[in-house]
Amino acid sequence: MSSSPTTSRAVRWRPLCLAAAYLLIVAHVLHWKLAGRTLTSIQLSEAGRFAAEGVATAAFFYFAILTVITMVFGRFFCAWACHMLAVQEGCRWLLARLRIRPRPLRVRALRLAPFAAAFYIFLFPVAQRLWLGVPFPTPQIQLTTDHMWATLPSPWSGVFTLIVCGLLLVYFLGSLSFCKYVCPYSAVFAIADRLAPGRIRLTGECDGCAKCSAACTTGVRVHAEVQQRGAVTNSGCMRCLECVNACPRQALAYRFGRPALFQPPVTDPRYDFTLAEEAVLLGLGVATFVALNGLYDAVPLLLAMGLSLLVAYFGVVAVRLVRESAVSLRGVALKDAGRLSRAGGAFAMAMGLMLVLVGHSLLMQYHHRRAAAVLDGLGFPRLAAFEGRARTEAVAAVHHLTMCTRYGLTDTFDWNMKLAWLARGLADSDAVEQHLRRAIARDPRQPVAHFNLGKELARQGRRDEAVHAFTEAIHLDPKFKQFVPQPFVTRALGTSAATS
Repeated sequence: MSSSPTTSRAVRWRPLCLAAAYLLIVAHVLHWKLAGRTLTSIQLSEAGRFAAEGVATAAFFYFAILTVITMVFGRFFCAWACHMLAVQEGCRWLLARLRIRPRPLRVRALRLAPFAAAFYIFLFPVAQRLWLGVPFPTPQIQLTTDHMWATLPSPWSGVFTLIVCGLLLVYFLGSLSFCKYVCPYSAVFAIADRLAPGRIRLTGECDGCAKCSAACTTGVRVHAEVQQRGAVTNSGCMRCLECVNACPRQALAYRFGRPALFQPPVTDPRYDFTLAEEAVLLGLGVATFVALNGLYDAVPLLLAMGLSLLVAYFGVVAVRLVRESAVSLRGVALKDAGRLSRAGGAFAMAMGLMLVLVGHSLLMQYHHRRAAAVLDGLGFPRLAAFEGRARTEAVAAVHHLTMCTRYGLTDTFDWNMKLAWLARGLADSDAVEQHLRRAIARDPRQPVAHFNLGKELARQGRRDEAVHAFTEAIHLDPKFKQFVPQPFVTRALGTSAATS
């Protein structure tokens, strides 16, 4: 019996809906470029700013609306409008064209990762304030901005995130592995989904052919769920309707009924890793995430999670390479009859290099966070002259940040701005200028660095150079005009007008 024509049309609409999500992103960027001001980013990563800073952007309200919708209709957004799911589906299609079918990885520990990430974004800042006794910031609403990219990762970080969390995760960990094992917002949606009355339900006779389960891209055992529960209760169901379309008896449909709040999903008892291997996976994954998250101001949270999963997965493969006589990775033999193949040798060297890089990154993060803790105690970024114990702590912070700049794989704008602030408090004018110029070299589009350089040059009596720095700050952001010392305002504004 053929599938329902109506359902087939619905499934064909899904790629168009996912493509429309990218068209809306392009339209948003174009509006910002043309109008100079636009709606704040609706990237769901921005929703966490409310917990961290008390700022409710458009993303916060968007996320809240999506959560409420999910509580009624289920996870339609994930399958029909999420740009990251579109990337994963595109990668799955590309791999299929290359005759590569990703095999889903079944691991117990990985199911906790999105919930841990959701806690880190939405609850940890609140818990940290309560623990330290720090007052909550005054809530404020920010729906428009003239600096759309100010709080978003760089374009290169975005592209790398799409490659890692799209192509590589799909290839090594299976279809939609980002949604299942990384995405913190899917964890919130999964909880909301338990309340949703809208579900895939059994409306006819099921013969257990499991074609619905084979069609499910998230690995839900649809045939077992509907046979035992009468509906799909697994919160991994994204309402893509592929299972409805695949049923040869037209026995499945999206219908409203009893929520799945207290009904446990039907799980597959088979797992790919032993408990000991999962412990290795969990430990290495957490260590790698701590090492990479925010590293060099270039690794955003989701990219850090994606890379951590890959490193942890390869770590388990490396353990097997040591313990077992025959090991393969995606069909490539790494070890056979107790002997390493060439591919196995290359993998072992690559894994060793990865572990060295993770260790080096942990060291950099250690020094950066020790310095950040000292800076918080010194009142950064409020200017002050350091005396007594404060001076000793400032010197210690300089040591930690110098370790970062000297031995890090790259330098960062943030490190140099902090070193310049410390040097000002230690009355080291040469170091202030040196670090401000290095900060500008790292990111010349930041007006605050040019402005602070202008102030430092003015202190040294280098008026012409100070005017040039102030001019650049005002050119990048006219709001800095009100902060420029009065004797420099006229010359800076005149130069800025002449160069604009």
